[in-house]
Amino acid sequence: MMFDSKEAKAACDVIGQEYHKILLRDCEQIKADILDGSIEDDDALEERIHEEAENACIYTWDATLIAAWSDNSGAYEDETGEKPPTVEAQACWAYMADLRDVLRAHDVTSVRDVLAAKEEEETVEA
Repeated sequence: MMFDSKEAKAACDVIGQEYHKILLRDCEQIKADILDGSIEDDDALEERIHEEAENACIYTWDATLIAAWSDNSGAYEDETGEKPPTVEAQACWAYMADLRDVLRAHDVTSVRDVLAAKEEEETVEA
């Protein structure tokens, strides 16, 4: 079945929305893991971001979609100065950058900051 441009755009929009929902889900889970102590420091936070990106890019098709929908598809080249060797490498770096952007947008910039905000929230409620 052929798509006219309106249908193709609608399909693309759905895929893009799903990608951003996945990023938001990962962000929310990371924040919850910081609050419950599963992520104890910024090194563990960075490790978790890398882990989520690797998991998202295991399959070539998923990696291709991430590279296409990422707001940071040039992250590998920006960081290394080289072209990515594979679409999976491009997507992994893009996913990490996108996830960091979503984390920042939800005030998850460091483990200390998340815990301090939670403590402040609890103090205000008391």
